[in-house]
Amino acid sequence: MTESERQTTIEPAPPTASSDPARRALLRAGIGIGTLGALFGGLGAQSVLAAPDDEVEDPADDGEFGPDAIDGQSSTLDTLGDLDAAAQRDLMGAMLAAELATRDLYQSALDAGADPAVSGGMERQHRAYADAISGAIGESASTPSESLLAEWQSRFDTSDTAAMAAAGTELESALVATYEGLIGLVDDGNWVRVMSAIAMAEARHSVVLATVAGQADDLTTLFDPAASPLNIEELS
Repeated sequence: MTESERQTTIEPAPPTASSDPARRALLRAGIGIGTLGALFGGLGAQSVLAAPDDEVEDPADDGEFGPDAIDGQSSTLDTLGDLDAAAQRDLMGAMLAAELATRDLYQSALDAGADPAVSGGMERQHRAYADAISGAIGESASTPSESLLAEWQSRFDTSDTAAMAAAGTELESALVATYEGLIGLVDDGNWVRVMSAIAMAEARHSVVLATVAGQADDLTTLFDPAASPLNIEELS
Protein backbone atom coordinates (compact mmCIF):
# COMPACT_ATOMS: atom_id res chain seq x y z
CA MET A 1 0.00 0.00 0.00
CA THR A 2 1.39 3.40 -0.97
CA GLU A 3 1.71 6.36 1.40
CA SER A 4 -1.17 8.09 -0.42
CA GLU A 5 -3.41 5.06 0.05
CA ARG A 6 -2.57 4.92 3.72
CA GLN A 7 -3.62 8.55 4.06
CA THR A 8 -7.00 8.17 2.40
CA THR A 9 -8.09 4.64 3.33
CA ILE A 10 -10.27 4.48 6.41
CA GLU A 11 -11.19 1.30 8.19
CA PRO A 12 -14.96 0.90 8.76
CA ALA A 13 -16.20 1.08 12.31
CA PRO A 14 -17.02 -2.25 13.95
CA PRO A 15 -20.70 -3.21 14.00
CA THR A 16 -22.68 -2.24 17.05
CA ALA A 17 -25.59 -3.91 18.75
CA SER A 18 -26.71 -0.71 20.45
CA SER A 19 -30.44 -0.12 20.61
CA ASP A 20 -29.94 3.63 21.14
CA PRO A 21 -32.25 5.41 18.64
CA ALA A 22 -29.66 8.14 18.08
CA ARG A 23 -27.02 5.60 17.11
CA ARG A 24 -29.46 3.73 14.87
CA ALA A 25 -30.38 6.98 13.11
CA LEU A 26 -26.74 7.71 12.41
CA LEU A 27 -26.11 4.23 11.10
CA ARG A 28 -29.17 4.38 8.83
CA ALA A 29 -27.81 7.63 7.38
CA GLY A 30 -24.46 5.98 6.70
CA ILE A 31 -22.54 8.33 8.98
CA GLY A 32 -19.33 6.75 10.15
CA ILE A 33 -19.15 3.95 7.58
CA GLY A 34 -16.88 3.66 4.53
CA THR A 35 -14.28 6.02 3.10
CA LEU A 36 -14.01 9.72 2.52
CA GLY A 37 -13.13 9.02 -1.10
CA ALA A 38 -16.71 7.87 -1.75
CA LEU A 39 -17.75 11.51 -1.64
CA PHE A 40 -14.78 13.27 -3.22
CA GLY A 41 -13.46 10.48 -5.44
CA GLY A 42 -13.24 12.71 -8.50
CA LEU A 43 -11.55 15.67 -6.83
CA GLY A 44 -7.98 14.40 -6.56
CA ALA A 45 -5.83 13.58 -3.57
CA GLN A 46 -5.60 17.20 -2.41
CA SER A 47 -9.22 17.10 -1.23
CA VAL A 48 -8.85 14.06 1.01
CA LEU A 49 -5.57 14.69 2.79
CA ALA A 50 -5.78 14.59 6.57
CA ALA A 51 -9.03 12.64 6.33
CA PRO A 52 -10.95 11.97 9.57
CA ASP A 53 -11.76 8.62 11.10
CA ASP A 54 -15.18 8.43 9.48
CA GLU A 55 -16.64 8.94 6.06
CA VAL A 56 -18.32 11.98 4.64
CA GLU A 57 -21.55 10.70 3.13
CA ASP A 58 -21.84 9.97 -0.57
CA PRO A 59 -24.38 12.46 -1.94
CA ALA A 60 -26.91 11.64 -4.61
CA ASP A 61 -26.99 13.60 -7.83
CA ASP A 62 -30.55 14.77 -7.31
CA GLY A 63 -31.53 18.07 -5.73
CA GLU A 64 -31.71 21.64 -6.96
CA PHE A 65 -28.90 24.07 -6.38
CA GLY A 66 -28.25 27.70 -7.12
CA PRO A 67 -29.93 30.96 -6.12
CA ASP A 68 -33.35 29.79 -7.35
CA ALA A 69 -33.29 26.94 -4.83
CA ILE A 70 -33.74 29.44 -1.99
CA ASP A 71 -37.48 29.98 -2.06
CA GLY A 72 -38.28 33.58 -1.25
CA GLN A 73 -35.41 33.96 1.19
CA SER A 74 -33.34 37.12 1.30
CA SER A 75 -29.73 37.41 2.35
CA THR A 76 -26.49 39.11 1.45
CA LEU A 77 -26.18 36.47 -1.30
CA ASP A 78 -28.85 38.30 -3.29
CA THR A 79 -26.69 41.42 -3.64
CA LEU A 80 -23.37 39.83 -4.61
CA GLY A 81 -23.85 39.82 -8.39
CA ASP A 82 -21.01 38.76 -10.72
CA LEU A 83 -17.82 38.08 -8.79
CA ASP A 84 -14.22 37.98 -9.91
CA ALA A 85 -11.96 35.05 -9.08
CA ALA A 86 -10.62 36.64 -5.90
CA ALA A 87 -14.11 37.33 -4.57
CA GLN A 88 -15.19 33.77 -5.36
CA ARG A 89 -12.19 32.47 -3.41
CA ASP A 90 -13.24 34.69 -0.51
CA LEU A 91 -16.67 33.03 -0.55
CA MET A 92 -15.04 29.62 -0.34
CA GLY A 93 -12.86 30.88 2.48
CA ALA A 94 -15.95 32.06 4.33
CA MET A 95 -17.51 28.60 4.04
CA LEU A 96 -14.26 27.06 5.23
CA ALA A 97 -14.53 29.26 8.34
CA ALA A 98 -18.17 28.21 8.75
CA GLU A 99 -17.32 24.51 8.57
CA LEU A 100 -14.52 24.93 11.10
CA ALA A 101 -16.90 26.73 13.45
CA THR A 102 -19.54 24.02 13.03
CA ARG A 103 -16.90 21.40 13.79
CA ASP A 104 -16.01 23.26 16.97
CA LEU A 105 -19.66 23.56 18.01
CA TYR A 106 -20.15 19.80 17.84
CA GLN A 107 -16.87 19.37 19.72
CA SER A 108 -18.30 21.60 22.45
CA ALA A 109 -21.33 19.33 22.73
CA LEU A 110 -19.08 16.30 22.85
CA ASP A 111 -16.98 17.89 25.61
CA ALA A 112 -20.15 18.78 27.53
CA GLY A 113 -21.28 15.15 27.54
CA ALA A 114 -23.71 14.86 24.62
CA ASP A 115 -23.93 11.41 23.03
CA PRO A 116 -20.56 10.89 21.30
CA ALA A 117 -22.20 8.87 18.54
CA VAL A 118 -24.03 12.05 17.52
CA SER A 119 -21.81 14.95 18.57
CA GLY A 120 -18.55 13.17 17.79
CA GLY A 121 -19.86 11.82 14.51
CA MET A 122 -20.96 15.26 13.37
CA GLU A 123 -17.69 16.83 14.50
CA ARG A 124 -15.78 14.41 12.27
CA GLN A 125 -18.09 15.08 9.34
CA HIS A 126 -17.56 18.83 9.45
CA ARG A 127 -13.85 18.43 10.01
CA ALA A 128 -13.82 16.46 6.74
CA TYR A 129 -15.82 19.15 4.93
CA ALA A 130 -13.36 21.81 6.09
CA ASP A 131 -10.49 19.64 4.85
CA ALA A 132 -12.23 19.22 1.48
CA ILE A 133 -12.74 22.97 1.00
CA SER A 134 -9.19 23.64 2.15
CA GLY A 135 -7.83 21.17 -0.38
CA ALA A 136 -9.99 22.54 -3.18
CA ILE A 137 -8.88 26.15 -2.76
CA GLY A 138 -5.34 25.43 -1.57
CA GLU A 139 -5.83 27.32 1.68
CA SER A 140 -4.95 26.14 5.17
CA ALA A 141 -7.91 25.24 7.39
CA SER A 142 -7.13 27.33 10.44
CA THR A 143 -9.59 29.94 11.71
CA PRO A 144 -13.24 29.21 12.52
CA SER A 145 -15.92 31.86 12.07
CA GLU A 146 -16.09 33.84 15.31
CA SER A 147 -19.53 35.22 14.49
CA LEU A 148 -20.98 31.75 13.94
CA LEU A 149 -19.46 30.49 17.20
CA ALA A 150 -20.82 33.47 19.10
CA GLU A 151 -24.31 32.98 17.70
CA TRP A 152 -24.60 29.24 18.30
CA GLN A 153 -22.22 28.38 21.14
CA SER A 154 -24.76 28.51 23.97
CA ARG A 155 -27.01 25.99 22.23
CA PHE A 156 -24.21 23.48 21.74
CA ASP A 157 -22.68 23.75 25.22
CA THR A 158 -24.99 21.07 26.56
CA SER A 159 -25.03 17.42 27.56
CA ASP A 160 -28.65 17.19 26.38
CA THR A 161 -28.29 15.29 23.12
CA ALA A 162 -31.83 16.08 21.95
CA ALA A 163 -31.35 19.81 22.54
CA MET A 164 -28.00 19.75 20.75
CA ALA A 165 -29.57 17.85 17.85
CA ALA A 166 -32.38 20.42 17.57
CA ALA A 167 -29.78 23.19 17.30
CA GLY A 168 -27.83 21.10 14.82
CA THR A 169 -30.90 20.63 12.64
CA GLU A 170 -31.28 24.38 12.31
CA LEU A 171 -27.59 25.03 11.70
CA GLU A 172 -27.24 22.27 9.10
CA SER A 173 -30.28 23.61 7.23
CA ALA A 174 -28.81 27.13 7.26
CA LEU A 175 -25.51 25.79 5.89
CA VAL A 176 -27.36 23.97 3.10
CA ALA A 177 -29.26 27.14 2.16
CA THR A 178 -25.97 29.05 2.07
CA TYR A 179 -24.25 26.52 -0.18
CA GLU A 180 -27.25 26.47 -2.51
CA GLY A 181 -26.97 30.21 -2.98
CA LEU A 182 -23.21 30.19 -3.48
CA ILE A 183 -23.11 27.44 -6.07
CA GLY A 184 -24.62 29.72 -8.69
CA LEU A 185 -21.98 32.38 -7.98
CA VAL A 186 -18.84 30.27 -8.41
CA ASP A 187 -17.27 29.44 -11.78
CA ASP A 188 -14.69 26.82 -10.77
CA GLY A 189 -16.19 23.38 -11.48
CA ASN A 190 -14.15 21.70 -8.76
CA TRP A 191 -15.41 24.16 -6.14
CA VAL A 192 -18.99 23.67 -7.33
CA ARG A 193 -18.61 19.91 -6.96
CA VAL A 194 -17.24 20.25 -3.44
CA MET A 195 -20.05 22.58 -2.34
CA SER A 196 -22.74 20.44 -3.97
CA ALA A 197 -21.46 17.31 -2.24
CA ILE A 198 -21.28 19.00 1.16
CA ALA A 199 -24.76 20.53 0.75
CA MET A 200 -26.29 17.14 -0.04
CA ALA A 201 -24.60 15.54 2.95
CA GLU A 202 -25.63 18.32 5.31
CA ALA A 203 -29.23 18.10 4.15
CA ARG A 204 -29.13 14.48 5.31
CA HIS A 205 -27.55 15.55 8.59
CA SER A 206 -30.51 17.83 9.22
CA VAL A 207 -32.97 14.96 8.83
CA VAL A 208 -30.94 12.64 11.07
CA LEU A 209 -30.57 15.27 13.77
CA ALA A 210 -34.28 16.08 13.63
CA THR A 211 -34.94 12.41 14.34
CA VAL A 212 -32.53 12.46 17.28
CA ALA A 213 -34.23 15.63 18.55
CA GLY A 214 -37.62 13.89 18.56
CA GLN A 215 -38.92 15.75 15.52
CA ALA A 216 -39.34 12.72 13.28
CA ASP A 217 -43.08 13.35 12.94
CA ASP A 218 -42.61 17.00 11.95
CA LEU A 219 -42.63 16.70 8.17
CA THR A 220 -42.01 20.41 7.65
CA THR A 221 -38.81 20.26 9.69
CA LEU A 222 -37.72 17.11 7.88
CA PHE A 223 -38.45 18.03 4.29
CA ASP A 224 -39.04 21.80 4.10
CA PRO A 225 -37.06 23.49 6.87
CA ALA A 226 -37.51 27.24 7.21
CA ALA A 227 -33.81 28.03 6.92
CA SER A 228 -32.28 31.26 5.68
CA PRO A 229 -28.70 31.39 4.42
CA LEU A 230 -25.99 32.50 6.78
CA ASN A 231 -24.72 36.07 6.47
CA ILE A 232 -21.74 35.36 4.26
CA GLU A 233 -20.12 38.74 5.00
CA GLU A 234 -19.87 37.91 8.71
CA LEU A 235 -18.47 34.39 8.40
CA SER A 236 -14.81 35.02 7.62
